[in-house]
Amino acid sequence: MHAGALERVEEQRREFVAKAELARQEAAERQARLLAVIAALKAQLGELRQQVFGSRSERGRSAHEGQGGTGRRRGQRPGAPGHGKRQRPELPVVEQMRELAESERRCAKCGLERKRLASTEDSEQIEIEVKAHRRLIRRARYVKTCECPETSAIVVAPKEPKLVARGRYGTSVWVMALVQKFWHQVPTARLLEQLGDRGLSIAPGTLTDGMKRLAPLFAPVVAALRERLVQSSHWHADETTWRVFQELAGKSSNRWFLWMFMSREVVLFTLDPSRSARVPLAVLEGARGVLSTDRYGAYKVVAGRLPIKNSWCWTHQRRDFVKMAQFRPELRTWGLARVEEIAQLYRLNDARLAASPGAEVPMPTCEQRLLEAHVEHMRGEVARQLADPATVAPARKVLRSMQRHWEGLVLFVSHPWIPLDNNSAEREVRRPVAGRKGYYGSGAIWSGHLAAALFSIFHTLHLWGLSPHAWLTTYLGACAAGGGRAPADIGAFLPWNLTPEQRRALSAPTGAARGGDGVVDEILRPPVHRPRARGDPDDHPRRGHARADLPTGVPDAAVAQA
Repeated sequence: MHAGALERVEEQRREFVAKAELARQEAAERQARLLAVIAALKAQLGELRQQVFGSRSERGRSAHEGQGGTGRRRGQRPGAPGHGKRQRPELPVVEQMRELAESERRCAKCGLERKRLASTEDSEQIEIEVKAHRRLIRRARYVKTCECPETSAIVVAPKEPKLVARGRYGTSVWVMALVQKFWHQVPTARLLEQLGDRGLSIAPGTLTDGMKRLAPLFAPVVAALRERLVQSSHWHADETTWRVFQELAGKSSNRWFLWMFMSREVVLFTLDPSRSARVPLAVLEGARGVLSTDRYGAYKVVAGRLPIKNSWCWTHQRRDFVKMAQFRPELRTWGLARVEEIAQLYRLNDARLAASPGAEVPMPTCEQRLLEAHVEHMRGEVARQLADPATVAPARKVLRSMQRHWEGLVLFVSHPWIPLDNNSAEREVRRPVAGRKGYYGSGAIWSGHLAAALFSIFHTLHLWGLSPHAWLTTYLGACAAGGGRAPADIGAFLPWNLTPEQRRALSAPTGAARGGDGVVDEILRPPVHRPRARGDPDDHPRRGHARADLPTGVPDAAVAQA
């Protein structure tokens, strides 16, 4: 009986030990899971802190840091010769003569007056003077000296073309407002404050109403840009948020999306309430080629429905490994090694392009073979690490994504003209992003579409090396000459149709292509002969008040021509 009791006690002890071991194992597993969650949360917190407070640069610490890097610092090196003072022969010269005072012209000892020499001692300095003025237009009147009853007794010279019917502000005001707002991203309130500092006070409603009237003038240009865009065979694309503070049926927030599509000749922005694939599908309808983007799903839908291939961005792939190195201490060495592999990929591709500049297909060069070997090595490493059970979950997730997108990542190997990344698109959206941060977005839907239209036009002009101010002055001048309507022949204003002389004129410093006295005016804006007609709008001189606070300028040349 005593032996049976001991056996029962021993059995209970064994059960207790087994339960304790099971509880210990469960606790260890639970602790491991919690530690993994804590590590993931710390990594996520680090990423969020980096997004909000960290540097925007992705230039992380190199895997070979501390081994005597030879990269030199940016900027002028100490002791190196500078470029000297830059000459400005294109600027007009305003002479100013400085004279000695009467007392200083005489000899301090005998009092005799000094004789003035014909030569002068000259120096120069750059000045800026911007001021508003009233342009007083005098229209010549002619009375007939014959007795013919069929003709009018008095004939008046034609009216000055107006961009906005019955408007008091000339084309230069609207050009400045549009360029400042949609190219330099100056908020409207700040723009009006600047104008007030220059002596011109404009009501916010006047500026807004004028821009709303001008918006339809740019629709034909944007349509031509879109038509030219789809004729290309390679595009970059990106999208960013844009706030539109007007309620839209079926939409609960003011968050819209500004899409950007870029070819070698055109930059096209389009504004849409959604971030769905229907936007790129509509823009690229009828196109055939390669689309370089990040890995957003909408671009995958485009490749599935249109004859377009995806080329994924290596910068975004690199970003995944940089995050691993920054926010996962246990994966720092692993992440930096992958970053170095991508850096070597860029170096080999640069060498390949330098060996065969302008090649449309891979050439049988040593550089091409080295690039292909490195790509195959990277592919094998991805497969090997995914097959290794020791690969931790965060690294496995990044590698699986890389493997899924591998075909688009290596498309550049067989197409040398495809860049490795989508950095061109990300650089192109910087200005609109600066505008969004400066003035939050658009107050109405029409103004949002106007912003997208002018972003498209200005960025395309910049792509061609043309001045937005000079081009807009010429284009709006032609619109004014046409009675406030867009020109019938939009093709004459498109960058790819311009002659070398026109491009030089539009690439000149701001103001060189002003209407009436420039080669652009002669080439792009043919003379419009509009005799005074009965249907011309009246001046309505009693509308508004005369700006007596502004100086008056009378265009004598216009009077002489009349």
